[in-house]
Amino acid sequence: MKFKVLALFCLFSIIFSVRIAMADPTILGFVAVPDDARGIDVSGSYAYVAGGYAGLHVIDISDPANPTIVGSVDTPGHAFAVSVSGSYAYVADRDQGLQVIDISDPVNPTIVGSIGTPDHAVTVDVSGSYAYVAGYTNGLLSIDISDPQNPIIVGSDETPSNNSAVYVSGSYAYVADGDQGLLVIDISDPANPTIVGSVATPEIARGVYVCGSHAYVADDTGFYVIDITNPAEPIVVGSYYMAVGARDVFVAIPYAYAAGMNTGLNVIDIQDPTDPTFVSQVGSPPYSPRGIDVSGAYAYVADYHSGDPNGIYVIDISEYHLSPPIGNVGSDVVVFDIVTLDGSESNDSDGTITSFEWLLQHREDPNNNITAEGMNPTISGLKPGFYDVVLTVTDNDGLTGTDNMLLAAAGSCNCVASTMHIQSIIAGIIPASKNWKYGHVMVTVFDDCGNPVSAAGVTGTFTGDFTGTLSGTTGTDGIAIITTSVSVKKPSYEFCVEGVSHSSLTYDSSGNVETCRSK
Repeated sequence: MKFKVLALFCLFSIIFSVRIAMADPTILGFVAVPDDARGIDVSGSYAYVAGGYAGLHVIDISDPANPTIVGSVDTPGHAFAVSVSGSYAYVADRDQGLQVIDISDPVNPTIVGSIGTPDHAVTVDVSGSYAYVAGYTNGLLSIDISDPQNPIIVGSDETPSNNSAVYVSGSYAYVADGDQGLLVIDISDPANPTIVGSVATPEIARGVYVCGSHAYVADDTGFYVIDITNPAEPIVVGSYYMAVGARDVFVAIPYAYAAGMNTGLNVIDIQDPTDPTFVSQVGSPPYSPRGIDVSGAYAYVADYHSGDPNGIYVIDISEYHLSPPIGNVGSDVVVFDIVTLDGSESNDSDGTITSFEWLLQHREDPNNNITAEGMNPTISGLKPGFYDVVLTVTDNDGLTGTDNMLLAAAGSCNCVASTMHIQSIIAGIIPASKNWKYGHVMVTVFDDCGNPVSAAGVTGTFTGDFTGTLSGTTGTDGIAIITTSVSVKKPSYEFCVEGVSHSSLTYDSSGNVETCRSK
């Protein structure tokens, strides 16, 4: 089962023209398990492993170099796959159906619910209030888990062959259905799941992962990329041949990680879905991977091999890992009918933020919702009430991050302004030349009625890597932009406002939200 928090991995859209040589993935840690190591799902600091006749194992991976089993619970059947959602692990337990295990205390996992299935339960994926369980020969089941202690089968659909894996994305379940390839099942009505599309793969389809408009299938002949833009007509658009086939796959764009039979972990470049290309491999061990999950800079491989210790390998894939940007909208605010939003504290550790998208959702009336773009948009005409403000930032790798705050709007204020103050200061840098940067400050001036002040002269002093006193004039948005005339490498500085002048308003420094800002 796949850990899907990293769906954001799927948003990468930049196509590189040159493939850069990268270090091979390396085994960082290993922990043996008593019986099989069949399926794995990573959640937070723990990996949850379907361990065959030994049941479910909880493995602490907070130190990836030293994974440790901290809890186990034997299941009545043969634990074959696991999907974690919230405080529960859902285990496909072969002839004992679905087992629901409370993992709120990872040291003491406890079976709290179960339900038999018409056939051996071999795979499971959880979405919302439903677990979707595929039986080996008896199709796909929709199981209501809104009460984890009393799961109920609410729908089913027959499948033509032997199921191996299921992955739920949106309103569809994608099933690796043995010699029938990939099935697409509409689950918009969980009570009536319906096959709407299918496409064959050359041999036995064993694993599936969905990312964006493509499904990635592990097959006994290798790895296949399937366009699912039209779920009713999935089309194989790319493939990578693996002599002894693949058992499972995880996708973190721009790479796919395929668990190869007797070939370990295979890293495949899928920047061009029509031309998957081998990048690297680590194998023997893992000898015969059965499941794979990726979290951050590590891949976790469930390995089963007769005659050798079965267990979980932790593999360092940091060379292939991309970090998403982190959005930051600041604290909740109270305004009249105008606000200048501030996303300047958002950051990206391994790239550059390329876009800022804002959504202001009015709690009482959706007709008052507002969208905006840019790091610091000024929005006027706010209606009285509460707005949920969501900022989505996108970086140069196509990855996204979000943050939110609450904005309370009082509506327009019929007052006559007499004073002005500093509402915000944004201290940043802009490129000068390679590795050299100018200091760049944006000072926002508001009047005592809560409106931006135009034509105000702002004077301030730089200290640190930049020095001197500079000035600027506010525009209609109330923002004065002040940029240093000199540039330095890796600048660090502080900017403090010394004074603000205006033809009709008096500068009241006691009303400043801030007077200085460091970068």
